[in-house]
Amino acid sequence: MLTFLKRMQGARDNRKGRLINLMICSMHILTPVLALYSIMITLGQQSDLRQVVKTYVMLGFIMNVDVLVAKDFPDEVLKNAEEINKLGGLRISKDYNLYSLIFARMSESPGMLLHEIPNILANLWFSVLINF
Repeated sequence: MLTFLKRMQGARDNRKGRLINLMICSMHILTPVLALYSIMITLGQQSDLRQVVKTYVMLGFIMNVDVLVAKDFPDEVLKNAEEINKLGGLRISKDYNLYSLIFARMSESPGMLLHEIPNILANLWFSVLINF
């Protein structure tokens, strides 16, 4: 999903909500990581053995939430995903936000600078999340 949003050609008036969707996708990626770090810090600060066990169990539950959610998908959803993948129905478009294309658009018209700044920031954020 994140790759699709990075490559997507944005509308001038941002009707497609590309940046908002990038932010939501980023929150989905960063929230479990931040939760795990906060639980590990809490685990290290506990002096009572009961609290340590409770925090450790909570840490294990959070790490398995994705597995629990994936098991609850209906069979129809899984079958549809397999069919769409076989048919090639979901294709990622060409990347409209390569740095070379962004700078070419900015050099064509100087007024595009403010429009292209979100694309540059989206590319930088995508790079940070992918290489995390």
